[in-house]
This record gives sequence, structure tokens and C-alpha cells, in this order.
Amino acid sequence: IDLLRKSSNITKLRNNFDQCCDAIRSATDFVQRECWCASSDIIGGLSTLVPFVYYLFYTKDHLVPNNQIDRVRKSFFLIAFTKPFSRYADSRTWAVIRDDLKPLADKKDPTFPLEQFIGWVEYWQFHSFESLLQNNHELALHLIQGLSGAQVQYDRNSPEIDHIFPRAELRTKGFEPSQVNDYANFWILARTKNRNKSNQHPDEYFKDVPDAQLKAALIDREYLDYRRYTTFLGDRKQRMIQKVIQKIGYDSTEFDQK
Repeated sequence: IDLLRKSSNITKLRNNFDQCCDAIRSATDFVQRECWCASSDIIGGLSTLVPFVYYLFYTKDHLVPNNQIDRVRKSFFLIAFTKPFSRYADSRTWAVIRDDLKPLADKKDPTFPLEQFIGWVEYWQFHSFESLLQNNHELALHLIQGLSGAQVQYDRNSPEIDHIFPRAELRTKGFEPSQVNDYANFWILARTKNRNKSNQHPDEYFKDVPDAQLKAALIDREYLDYRRYTTFLGDRKQRMIQKVIQKIGYDSTEFDQK
């Protein structure tokens, strides 16, 4: 609000409004096309886009250069998983822009500062892919199951996060809350199917689910047994991490893959 009290800033807004809108549209297109996300809910809110809108405001034609697509995508997912702007949005976005994006924009350098974004993520206490997936398991599940988060046309198909092993049964069997609600025990299911699932034994419920659907969701029928629940979590967790790493395109030189 203080910024808008200055007439010079209002003039800047007026003079740059159309370009800013184009940068917003371009950022939205990039996230939908190159990052496979069509909902702000799964990426930590619209504030996640702010650094990328700033970057695109200064690029040629407000587009991501071909040689920067991978770097922008990787940086986007780091921010989408950590969701640092869901709190302290003003101070944190301004720090990222001031320290890393503005110096490059001033030099007309279209390089996206991936290494600096990794530094910010580690500063915010995220040091591994497991910590990223734990922080935003909804995004991880969408990537793994090939979903975009786009609005459904039929209400009964609304996606819901479902416990693969029912939580009531796991609690009865003495598993800790952290095990019951481990992200490796989640998958995305249509609302009506989820409500009808109840506390069915997973082996029984998944009996008529196509193998291809289970394979895509990284659910191994062999482990759908309460006696093998901890093995199920460990196996699926590692495969989820590797699938997200491969889909986004990280390598061991860019971010910790523990």
C-alpha cells in the first residue's frame, strides 16, 4: 500500500501494465504447458508465480528462452514444493527478486538463476527430495499420477487424496500417526470412489483396479498386506522420489537426492 501512495509508482504501473499482464499470461502458460500444473492449489498458491512473472517481464517477447526452459522448470518446482511464499510472501519474494533476478535483468541477461534458487530452498530448511515431497505431497501425487489439477466437469470426479491403507485400520493395528499419514500411503482418487472405499482391505479394494493404473501410481500389489506395510512405505517412497526426480529432470549435481 505504501508503494501505491507514490504518484511516480502509479505512473510506472500505468506505463507497464500491459507488459505485466502479458508476463502473467506467459508464466501461466509455461506452468501449464512445461510444468503440467493447472491449479494454484497444488503449487502453494498464486504467489509462487511472482518471481517467474518478474523474470518473464524482462525476457524477449515475455517468453522463456529455449536454453532456459529446464532451469526455469526446475526452479519452479523447488518453489512449488517448498511453498515459501504462502507466509511472508512480500519479504521473501522481494528478497529473491532483489538478490537474484533484478541483477540479471539489469544486465539484460536471460539466464535463470537456478543455483541461487537451490540456495534459497536449502536456506528454508529443505535439504532433500524427501523433504520436498513431504512438504507438498499433493503436488508429488499429481506429478506421479499424471494429473494437472485442472477443474473437473463432473463433481463426482473431483480428486481427493486417499489413504491406500485405511487410516482407521492402521491405527487399530498400532501404527504411529507419522506412518499412517506418510505421503507414501497416499494416492489421488475420484471423490465418489473414495467415499465408497471405506475401510476395505487394500488387497480387496485394488483387486479390480487395472494393473496399468496401479503401475502409474507406483502401487505394488505384492505389498498390499498390513504385515508388509512398513516395506510398502519404504519401497514406494523411494520410487516416488525417483519418479519425481526423473520427471522434472534433476541430476545429482543440482540438488541432494537422498
